[in-house]
Amino acid sequence: MCLGHKVNKEKIGNILILLSSKIQPLYHTKLLKLLFLIDERSINEIGMPVTWLDYKAWKLGPVSPEIYDLKFLNCPYEKYVDIIREEFGTRIVPAIDFDDSTMSDYEMKIINEIILQFESTSAAELVDLTHEPGGLWDKTIKKFDIVFDDMTGISPYDIDMTEKIKDDSLKLFHYNEVKSMLEFEASLID
Repeated sequence: MCLGHKVNKEKIGNILILLSSKIQPLYHTKLLKLLFLIDERSINEIGMPVTWLDYKAWKLGPVSPEIYDLKFLNCPYEKYVDIIREEFGTRIVPAIDFDDSTMSDYEMKIINEIILQFESTSAAELVDLTHEPGGLWDKTIKKFDIVFDDMTGISPYDIDMTEKIKDDSLKLFHYNEVKSMLEFEASLID
């Protein structure tokens, strides 16, 4: 289980509520990309992600397996969002009201910026955006020489978010300090 899901479940759940209430309709693929873009922007700006979700390099771009699992009946976020299967895909809608108490003002700013920037962008355009040459997905694909099987389109390889900050010692230090603290918190949950 990823660190974000373990220690930030309530925060992630509320981000899902916020995204699905502000962007309608919100389908599964677009949700996956928006979460990645939120974390990527936060890493770029302050050296740490908002959600601490893990992202894998899959055919359609960066994917958090825990959020991918929203499509299935064992949804770990069913308290926060409802899943509606439609002809066009899996639509995400809020199940309860949004609670911003789990987020900082900075996190709300980042999330709202991503909403404003990409609310009218299609899922296919977001897939293209997250596949841009030199981006984290592209670097991961090249690093591990990934060739996707047309049947599954998945790989076991993690996207290393710290690749964005590897040359910024202060941001990298901040990332590692917060990650260490969250790992300790997660160990207490076990």
